Amino acid sequence: MSNRTNVFTFTETCRQLTQLLEPIARSIKCLESSMTTPADVYLFLLATLASYEDIFVSNGAVNGLGLPEDVIGDVRKIMNARWNEITHGENKAVYLATFFLDPRTSLSIRCC
Repeated sequence: MSNRTNVFTFTETCRQLTQLLEPIARSIKCLESSMTTPADVYLFLLATLASYEDIFVSNGAVNGLGLPEDVIGDVRKIMNARWNEITHGENKAVYLATFFLDPRTSLSIRCC
């Protein structure tokens, strides 16, 4: 393998890694606020899952990441485990209740 090929491979791998970790990094940065609620945790998890779905759908496109299917499968397993932890774990009621009762979400029940 030539030096140029090594540099290209390293650069491409770094690009894939940074774009793959970006949704999680953005969520963590937002959730570090002192004003964060359990509703925010639920909302940012949804946003992170949606971001990954966009990344995976465009994986084979011209500007896609070109990730191998096993990497996509591993990321899906990790994110599904986090989703199951919040939606089926022992504190699931806290996240769901605060999300649906949060006045900032359009899903909130509005009383007259």
